Amino acid sequence: MTTVSIILYICGDEDVDTVLATAKSMALCDVYEAAAVCADNCDVYREELEKLGIAFSDASGRDYSTISQFKNAAISYTSGDYMIYIAPGEIIDDGIISRLMTPEDYRCLTLPELIEKGAGRLERIAISRKFAAEYSGFNDRLGCGEDFELAARALALEDNIAEKGTNVRIIMSEQPCVMLYQEHYLMYAYVFGRYAAQLQAAECFDRLLAKYITEADAYGIGQYFTSELELMIAKKDEYYRIDDAIRPVVIYMGDPICFDVLKSFAYEFANSLKQCGVPVIMYDMAEHGTGGLARFVGNRYRAVVGFQTALFSVKMKDSNELVNNLIEAPKFNFLYDHPLYLYYHFTLPLDRYYVLTQDENYADYINRHYPAIKAGRHLPPAGIELLQSEQTAWDDRVYDMVFVASYHDYRERMAALERECRPEVKDIAYRLLEKMKDNPNMTSEAALADVIHECGEPACTVDEADAFAATLTDCMDVCRIVMFYYREKVIEAILDAGITLHVFGSSWNNCPLAVRDNLIIHPDVSYREGIKLMGQAKVALNIMSWHKAGMTERIANTMLNHTVCLTDKTTYLEKHFTNGRDIVMYDLERIDELPGMIKNLLADDAKMRAIAEAGYENASANHRWINRARDFVELLDGLE
Repeated sequence: MTTVSIILYICGDEDVDTVLATAKSMALCDVYEAAAVCADNCDVYREELEKLGIAFSDASGRDYSTISQFKNAAISYTSGDYMIYIAPGEIIDDGIISRLMTPEDYRCLTLPELIEKGAGRLERIAISRKFAAEYSGFNDRLGCGEDFELAARALALEDNIAEKGTNVRIIMSEQPCVMLYQEHYLMYAYVFGRYAAQLQAAECFDRLLAKYITEADAYGIGQYFTSELELMIAKKDEYYRIDDAIRPVVIYMGDPICFDVLKSFAYEFANSLKQCGVPVIMYDMAEHGTGGLARFVGNRYRAVVGFQTALFSVKMKDSNELVNNLIEAPKFNFLYDHPLYLYYHFTLPLDRYYVLTQDENYADYINRHYPAIKAGRHLPPAGIELLQSEQTAWDDRVYDMVFVASYHDYRERMAALERECRPEVKDIAYRLLEKMKDNPNMTSEAALADVIHECGEPACTVDEADAFAATLTDCMDVCRIVMFYYREKVIEAILDAGITLHVFGSSWNNCPLAVRDNLIIHPDVSYREGIKLMGQAKVALNIMSWHKAGMTERIANTMLNHTVCLTDKTTYLEKHFTNGRDIVMYDLERIDELPGMIKNLLADDAKMRAIAEAGYENASANHRWINRARDFVELLDGLE
């Protein structure tokens, strides 16, 4: 059965009575979903709309520069197969819905017929959710006529579809019913530019073009329209400024590393982008290798996205040219470790390259030390909520506390440091090791800056950005040593206090603490299985990999599955969560206090439940992949 969502989009400055009049007409309609999505002043409307049975969604928190951006954002808040948008002040009834959704009651137009009638006679459209996901929603580079342009795009595709009306259902009025503005003629110019070949094949291009030129002349904007037409038909930059907004996003997936964590991120992010009306093309390196990138060369896309991938560093076989420089799109690489580990990749001359980091400090570091990168931006990973059938009720939780992470022996890295560190930086490296061990809340770059200033004749200066970044990369083993050292130190403090901790994976058999009776080692698990295990525990331990201003997927996964998150503090967590209310944070400088914190938690079941539920509410509202997709779309909209 085909379902329909009526979406009332409220900008936030509308009169309440006007909004309610529209909402009352929606409430009388026999549809699958009557929803309101609000961009601002949500509390003004929420209560009254909910009384009418209207599902209310708060879409505030970002700036919408066009109605199209807002309407696209609204897609992710609803779930019907088809979406009908309605503005405050409009009235809708079952009759119009019946005409849209009953095949015999609406006529499937062709693209030339739609253009012949014009935007002024477009009474109502119903958009297929599947179409919006695969071919983009409203074009947010257009100030007017977004409904008409979307209808034209859908009909252009339906030339090859046997069953008409699959993408969009359209009702045209016998008489003009929409006021036209100059911006509508920019939209018309774009439509003629985009579909010139199809209209010429239908032998109607010249006739329709003459019709619109005459109309524009009558409105006194003939020169404006013909000027825009020339730009659009010639496919100048002005054309692509509009057209790029509806092009797909290419997502690179790499090798199945880290227990498929990055692959899961790619899938979750892609599905969330589709919910926002952004089409996606997935490229799996494990299946196609690097050679398959040739399919993208010479094409334009809204963006190319990778998840800590090296695919952006692939070069052409017959030259030294980066393959991705031959793809017209901004490139984004999500980074979940410190930039120091990808020094080589981040120094390559890749055009329009952005790095999205999980730690705010990492974005600052990139902007300061990697001039080849257009910008570093902070966009942390998100979490996954298990299906209801996979969740474990609180009273049935199997474990008091789990730690779903691998073990790494810092002693092995100490040997590697001694063996592999370049002689000219070895002294700095050992000074850095002591500095970081003594100051566990200090970032690696801050510690290195201190060490360099303390050295009489440093190998580089802080002001020399490239030299500084190269030196920190030379010291990467130091960063790993300290990270692994403190991970073991936290675990040891917990075990010394007699607290039982469940860990997962064969790597823990190599830990000196494996002989402890209260360290329970379980077999290896996949990423998805690890999330289930967090949901089977009352407390899930997290130890940051030296992210001092970060947020990890482990934190979001823990909270979204109604488990208490116990983690070392970061400045990001302190800004977005409240210690003791929706999260429990400890300090690496006071590890001796951690066992007492854990014992107090485990002794107070009611407190644990309250923290787990408060954490769930926070993560559910702010740390799902749909939140990250919306943030990313906003980032794209704001690019130069």
